[in-house]
Amino acid sequence: MANWQHSAWAAMIGGAGSLAYFSALFFGFIQGEEILAKLWPTVRSINWYAKALRVIWFMLIGGAVAFIFQLPQGENLAPIQAFIVGTTWPTIVSQILTTRQAESPQTIKDQIAGLLGK
Repeated sequence: MANWQHSAWAAMIGGAGSLAYFSALFFGFIQGEEILAKLWPTVRSINWYAKALRVIWFMLIGGAVAFIFQLPQGENLAPIQAFIVGTTWPTIVSQILTTRQAESPQTIKDQIAGLLGK
C-alpha cells in the first residue's frame, strides 16, 4: 500500500515540476518559444479556459510519468527524481519512443499498441 502512496506523492511532485517548467517558459526564464506557443498559444480565437486546460493536461501527464517512474522504487520516495521527471517528461517520452523506433522498424502507433499489450 505504501508503494501506491509514494507513487501518488511522486505524481503530485511531478505535476509541480511540469508547472514549474511551464512557469519558467511563460515568464521567459528559459527559451522555448515553440513549446510555449503550443501550451499557451497567442491566437485570440483560443480563450483562457482552453489555454488553462492545456497547461493542466501538461501537468497531469508530467505527474503520470513521475508516477510510473516511482512504482519500481517501492518504499523509497524519490522526490528529486519525480520533480525532474515531471519537468522533462516530453524529452524522456520522445527518447524512449525514438530508441524503440531505432530498434524496430514499427510505427510509433504499433509500438504503443505493443506496450499496451494489444
